[in-house]
Amino acid sequence: AIDGILFISSTGIATPTIDSYIINELNMKDDIVRIPIFGLGCGGGASGVARAAEWLRANPTKAMFVINLEFCSLAFQKEDNRKSNFVGTALFGDGISCTLMAGDNSNIKKLAKLASPYVVAASSKMKKNSLKVMGWDVRDSGFHVIFEKSIPAIVKSFWKEHIADFTKKQSLQIEGMPFFVAHPGGAKVLEAMEEVLQIKKEKLKFSYRILRKHGNMSSPTVIFCLKEAMLSNPEKGTKSLLTALGPGFSSEILLLEWNVV
Repeated sequence: AIDGILFISSTGIATPTIDSYIINELNMKDDIVRIPIFGLGCGGGASGVARAAEWLRANPTKAMFVINLEFCSLAFQKEDNRKSNFVGTALFGDGISCTLMAGDNSNIKKLAKLASPYVVAASSKMKKNSLKVMGWDVRDSGFHVIFEKSIPAIVKSFWKEHIADFTKKQSLQIEGMPFFVAHPGGAKVLEAMEEVLQIKKEKLKFSYRILRKHGNMSSPTVIFCLKEAMLSNPEKGTKSLLTALGPGFSSEILLLEWNVV
């Protein structure tokens, strides 16, 4: 019943991509659409959901898996004594998520057992000339992490502008949202988001919970936060934002409306 797989990872390279192994292992149909994406980093969870929502709007009877797979531990370099290597190792963990998304006219929608969010709108924004803020330095010995300490400051400037532009276009009032589904890049990043949004820590409770339990798993992390939000069973019509930052330096923001199915 699955018509497409959008596969996202930034921590390993495989050709054919991992989705082809999944299709064979699960004996999925042979005309399935494959969309493998590499290099979105921590932003890959939000970006994957946004791109899948766009594909499903063009194919409303179909359904898609969005798979985020990251083995961040593969990037530990025992000979690298830079602070960023140790910070990255302490903060990042391994994780995988699979999100089932269905078009407006898909029969799969009736199978939903948890509270389901609808992607109302999405916005991407890139901060030019900031390629060295986050990413990989690829050397003969493997992937060496790039993780600048300036990220919380960028949240307070670049991300703040993106939030302001998005909420204005969507006629949203931040103070009326009961919670936010934010990728927890780290404690300082979440604190910077609280400052930008002018909200209390409680409204980012799903992000803090996942950061505490699993660390930053790169792209799957915001999907783990999304599941926590689903389990909380928001009231019908509740609106919230799903957001993540990634290398480039980039920002992805989605407007979700809950239980509209």
